[in-house]
Amino acid sequence: MEQRLFDGCHLTRPIVDMLTTAGFVTTDLDVFYEEGAPKPMGADSLGIAVSSG
Repeated sequence: MEQRLFDGCHLTRPIVDMLTTAGFVTTDLDVFYEEGAPKPMGADSLGIAVSSG
């Protein structure tokens, strides 16, 4: 449903898992919800991903 509402976006993809699978190592990861935003649209992951290769 979110693909139709948000022009193809997938709001529930496991971003950190996808980065790890692609060969990146995540550091300084902060996972949080934006204040005042609806939970499905306010989830954020902020950090650094470094290539492990």
